[in-house]
Amino acid sequence: FTRKSALRLDWATRRDHRSGMKYAAHAVFGSIGLATASAGAVPALSVGLQAQETRCEPPAGAEAPAESHATASLITSETGIVPGRTLTLGVHFVVRRQWHLYWEGQNETGTPIRVKLTLPDGIKASPIQWPAPVRHVSPGKILDHVYEGEVTLLIPLEASQDLKLGVTANIKAAVDWVVCKDVCLFENATLDLALPVASESSKLGPSNGVAAITTAKSSIPTTWNKNAPPASITWTTDRVDLQSPNAQRLEFYPMLECIDLVNAFEDAAVQSNHLSMRVKRTTTGAVPPSDRHLLGILALWRTLDGRADYYLVDESPAGSP
Repeated sequence: FTRKSALRLDWATRRDHRSGMKYAAHAVFGSIGLATASAGAVPALSVGLQAQETRCEPPAGAEAPAESHATASLITSETGIVPGRTLTLGVHFVVRRQWHLYWEGQNETGTPIRVKLTLPDGIKASPIQWPAPVRHVSPGKILDHVYEGEVTLLIPLEASQDLKLGVTANIKAAVDWVVCKDVCLFENATLDLALPVASESSKLGPSNGVAAITTAKSSIPTTWNKNAPPASITWTTDRVDLQSPNAQRLEFYPMLECIDLVNAFEDAAVQSNHLSMRVKRTTTGAVPPSDRHLLGILALWRTLDGRADYYLVDESPAGSP
């Protein structure tokens, strides 16, 4: 399909479809399917929030085109697994120039990358850690939050202390994604990685995935420090304001369970130290304090020619439950 046919999302409607779901404490993480390699493998387990009512979703059993516009591979922080230690697994993407993949958050078109892991006994995966995206505006003021060029999704793997030494741990990942430019395509890959189980890291060789994983970690949002917050947050009847005295530019990337913003395209990016975002009113008036929840990533530039710092915002007005 073409981008011109993309439908705008009504986030209030999406919240209705997710009625009964609480705000995700792991919202900075994405969706990951988990299965065990042993008999009686469990079905895929979703640990992220996904709304698929109006976004482009791969049809069941969709096959990747012969020529992919994004390639995926598995990388690791070390070349093996040490019992009792945590290893970082990366799903690394190289995206063709002018094309993009989708972040796990509010987007007006496309769906986020999905990963389903099959792991051997004794290895447990944590939820995906998603690097901060960039804003992408298409004709018609269609706003998405995307990845361009290269990106690595991080998945911590915890190895049991009882993991047998000398064996090979086989990790499999079924990955699918939507990649867009002027058109959007469904693509997928089945990835394999074999890692030896060693008694200590010194017995393992250097990994060629370290650089990409380090780059990804630098874009993972840090936890909001309530004692020394990077920005002040002020709630009024119809707005939420973020202000950081030393900032040159501020951007906010809303997650799925964020309070409904009137217009993120207009309000959620400013070349200033003060970001003021309008919030949608309900059919009966202003959103009550108990339902005001600002959830997303704040990107903060202290110099316009430097890189941004990213913070996970998970805040409600003082006194809210």
